[in-house]
Amino acid sequence: MSSIPFTNGFYSLPATSLTNQRCVNWWTHISELPSGTKEQLLGFSGIDERFSTGFGKTRGSIVFKEKLYRVDGQNLVSIDVDLNQVDLGLITGFGRVSIAKNVDTICIVDPNGNSYFYDEENGLVQITNADFLDIEAQNGRARTVTFSDGFFVFNTDEVIF
Repeated sequence: MSSIPFTNGFYSLPATSLTNQRCVNWWTHISELPSGTKEQLLGFSGIDERFSTGFGKTRGSIVFKEKLYRVDGQNLVSIDVDLNQVDLGLITGFGRVSIAKNVDTICIVDPNGNSYFYDEENGLVQITNADFLDIEAQNGRARTVTFSDGFFVFNTDEVIF
């Protein structure tokens, strides 16, 4: 059996949406004494599941306007501080999603599916802008989204737009 050296190489970038080796809610422990496993990842004590929406595995989440917004299974769900949940609509796919926000809007990108905007006035809306779809048609689907300098910035395997 091969060993994976997971206790080194963790880092955090200023743009967390671009960080792909960030260890969250775990700490590394390297045994000082001989043991079967020299390196271990251990969960922080006190972290436990407080709430399940019942829609499935969480694919991504973000805090927006004092609520937690999660893509659970194929549903976008908002959860307030009293743990009240509201189902806001369907998000295609089953893999991890990339999520970014500005002051008024959340943007959700499923790298293997569609991309969406959510705001309180219009609800959840799939991005159907012709320019956006043309860029995806020429360069592949958007993989990630981040918000920078007043714009949502998307990237595919080929371009950033």
